[in-house]
Amino acid sequence: MKKLFLLIVFLLSFCSPKFQPEKFSFPLEEVSRVELKGAPVFFDGKTCITDEGWKAELGEGGKFNVGLESKGGARKGLASGKGKFSSVLVEGNDRYYGTRDGYVVRKSRGKIKWRRKIGGGVVARPASYKNLLFVASLDGHLYAFKKKTGSLLWIKKLPGRGKYPPLVLDEVVVAPSLSERIRGFYLNGRPAGDYRLGGVLKFPVFVMEGKRLAAVSYDWERQVTIVQILARKLGVEIEILPPPPVSTAQGAEIKAKIYGFYSPEVIFRVNEKVLSRGEDTRVLWFPSREGTYKLEVVVREESVERSRYVVVQVKDPEKERIRRIMRERSSCYWKK
Repeated sequence: MKKLFLLIVFLLSFCSPKFQPEKFSFPLEEVSRVELKGAPVFFDGKTCITDEGWKAELGEGGKFNVGLESKGGARKGLASGKGKFSSVLVEGNDRYYGTRDGYVVRKSRGKIKWRRKIGGGVVARPASYKNLLFVASLDGHLYAFKKKTGSLLWIKKLPGRGKYPPLVLDEVVVAPSLSERIRGFYLNGRPAGDYRLGGVLKFPVFVMEGKRLAAVSYDWERQVTIVQILARKLGVEIEILPPPPVSTAQGAEIKAKIYGFYSPEVIFRVNEKVLSRGEDTRVLWFPSREGTYKLEVVVREESVERSRYVVVQVKDPEKERIRRIMRERSSCYWKK
C-alpha cells in the first residue's frame, strides 16, 4: 500500500503544471526617495502633494523636483472605495469587478457569467494575467481565480487590508495593501517576498518606465510623506560544480545564478581572459597548467553590471608527484 501511494505521488509530480522561472524578482531595492512635510492627499503616479502644500514631481531617471505647490493649496485626494462596487476591469466584452458585500463578478454582454463569494468586501480593481484573475479583499487576503470559470485557485494572506489593486509584472503578482509592506506572489501562489516601505501605504502603487514601482507612504511617528521608487534587485552568484578542481587532471562547470535581469549578457572570465560570452549561464573549464586562477562571471544589461568571482589553486599532478618524491628522498637523506 505504501509503495502504491509513493507511485501515485511520483506520477502526480510529473502531471502537475510546470512554471517557468520568473523574470521580475523580489526582494526589491530602493532606487530613490524623497520625504515631504505633511500627509499625502494626492498622487497620480508622477506628482505627490501633501496637505501642507509640498509637491514632489518625478523627473527622468526617478529624480525628484521638490517645491511648494504654486497655488499654495493641496489638491483633492483620489477617491477610493466609496462606491458600491470596485473599479471595473474591462477585457473585450468581459467585465470583472468586486462588490462591497464580498462578491467577485464576471459579466459578459450584460449577463452575469459567474459570481463568487469571498471573505470580505472588494474596493480595488482586479488584475488579470492570461487565464488568471487576482482580487485583493478588505479581509486581508489575495484571491486567485480562473477567469473563464470562476474556479478558486488559491488564497494568500496579505500584511494588511487589500485596499489597493494588485499588479502583475512578468509573472509575479505585486500585492500592495494598507500596511508598511508590499508582498509578491508567483502565479502558483508561492510567496515571492516582501518589501518594507518607509511608512503605511496611502495610495495605489504605480508602474513607471523600466518597470519601476512608485509608492507613497506616510510615517505617522515623524508625520512625513515618503515617496519611494522601487526596482528589481539585480544580482549574480557563481557556483563551481563539482567542487573547484585542485589539479590539471580535473575539470569543472562554472555556473552563474542570475536574478532580477530581463535579457542579460553573461561573460565568463578566467584570469581576465574571456572564456565565454552570450546567454549561456554555465560553461565547462579545464585548467591547462598549475597556478592560481580567478574565475569570474559578469552579467550586463544596458548600463547595469554585476559580477562575482572565486579564486582556486590548481596543481599539476605530475609535478606534484615529482615534488613528493623529492621531499621523501630529502627526508630519508637527513634521517641517515
